[in-house]
Amino acid sequence: TGLPHSPHFAAEENFSDLGPLLHELIEEGKRVAAATGIKLHEDPWEMNKIGAMTNHPTSMLYDVRRQLPTEVDFLSGAIAREAQRVGVSAPLHTAVYRLIKGKEDAWTFRDENQPATAHSKAGGH
Repeated sequence: TGLPHSPHFAAEENFSDLGPLLHELIEEGKRVAAATGIKLHEDPWEMNKIGAMTNHPTSMLYDVRRQLPTEVDFLSGAIAREAQRVGVSAPLHTAVYRLIKGKEDAWTFRDENQPATAHSKAGGH
């Protein structure tokens, strides 16, 4: 996503804060876990709040910054696939998964999305 792990991930005071979205993603993941018989041993929201206090780049942000394949297939992608398999709705994780996969795919099209220069219009390199 390009977002670092920071206190914004737990903030809930303002409409633009990410906390409410994270709550919804966590609840969606918990519903999928319950439907698949997975018992969570820790509260994901509490884990998020602790991580948000560290103000560090996440491993996925590291990958995004370096245009490397991310671990989204094993995070939101896994939740979305399991949700589909067991017939549980997971629109947020599905959207996150598709957006990040789209970002990954876009890295290969970077040259096509650059504005043409006078040199390239004339057939030069």
